[in-house]
Amino acid sequence: MTHEERLKFLKTTVPVVLDQLNDDAKGKWGIMTAHHMVEHMALAFQLANGKLIDTNTFTAEEKIPMMKRFILSERPFQENTKSPLLSDELMPIKFISFDEAKSVFLQELFDIFKAYEADETLVIRNSIFGDLNYEEQVALITKHIKHHFNQFGLSY
Repeated sequence: MTHEERLKFLKTTVPVVLDQLNDDAKGKWGIMTAHHMVEHMALAFQLANGKLIDTNTFTAEEKIPMMKRFILSERPFQENTKSPLLSDELMPIKFISFDEAKSVFLQELFDIFKAYEADETLVIRNSIFGDLNYEEQVALITKHIKHHFNQFGLSY
């Protein structure tokens, strides 16, 4: 996918597909509920839009170029990929309403675009993939969303 195709997917397809996700949807792998996944993604978006800052990088510096090639590639995350940032326990639900969680998901997603539109040269640190520019952030969140949409059997 090109950068423009990813942007179109994120801005037009994701909201429609997210609207089809029900709170009782079961994942094909992992322990997250649909609600947990939506809140997990909103948190990931906060890292990508700069609202949440983590100055740590869990990946060795020499591996960052390879990681960036991966996020820009069409290769998906493998099923059951475990983030080193997550514990084996589910995080507590923050939003009682699933609709509110989905609304926050979309707000945080669209705030990524606003952050980079305000400053085209912006680089934001990702705890696993290092310092990312706009194209890299868009590629990563596209890959991450597709991973979780696949987890919950959502067609896009």
